[in-house]
Amino acid sequence: SQLQLQLGDVGFTASSGRITSFGWARVARVQLQDTGAVDLSGGFNQGDALRVLDVSLKQRYTEPPLHLSESELLALMDRHGIGTDASMASHVGNVQRRKYVQLDDQTRRMKPSEL
Repeated sequence: SQLQLQLGDVGFTASSGRITSFGWARVARVQLQDTGAVDLSGGFNQGDALRVLDVSLKQRYTEPPLHLSESELLALMDRHGIGTDASMASHVGNVQRRKYVQLDDQTRRMKPSEL
């Protein structure tokens, strides 16, 4: 569900999803989860006026994605047709041997080296 609100000149959108039937997911044993903090599936009609109880501003910063692990890099190479099954592992080894990346031994994630 999606709820669009207008507060003065500023528009806001809230989205939420609730699972109403597990159907195929129960048979396939797939974990599905509700999304959003509030169930927006009912009780609102277009044009309804809502009373604002509280407004707060939170400052957050975006974070870059995690560095790739060796297995993630191999999966991406395979997906994009880079190398052959026989050569992909050696390409990853070459990148490490040439010190283009530093491998974190605990997480197996590759951090780009300084230029």
